[in-house]
Amino acid sequence: MQPTLFDMDAAPVSGGHYDHQQTDKPLARNAARKEVPAESKDAGLRNRNAVRDTTKPRHGGDRDRVLERLRQLGLMGATRDELSISMVMPLTTVCGRVRELLDVYMIIETDMRRETRHGKTAVVLQYRGATQ
Repeated sequence: MQPTLFDMDAAPVSGGHYDHQQTDKPLARNAARKEVPAESKDAGLRNRNAVRDTTKPRHGGDRDRVLERLRQLGLMGATRDELSISMVMPLTTVCGRVRELLDVYMIIETDMRRETRHGKTAVVLQYRGATQ
């Protein structure tokens, strides 16, 4: 008769779950690792950096476009939503670039508010040196 899970005195079956406790062979996860040659140890890092350098987003152009647009608008300024529409740029991209420009004090948030296309009001942004 084959032992069941409920038989307390049943010995583990060879090749079963407890078989690794009965042998002196190391488990695969504990087996000694092969030594990696020194020249290939940083190959993954070099490859990752090369991929990042060629595919990383270049936000400088978008940031410059947002800044130039606000400079053109002068004292009238624009909301983030208006910038998104007029520049045909996703709102999330505009918001990110606006945050960067606010952080370096190149633009300001005014006390003015305007309605967006969704019916909510939004803060009007201006170029810091706006005169007209």
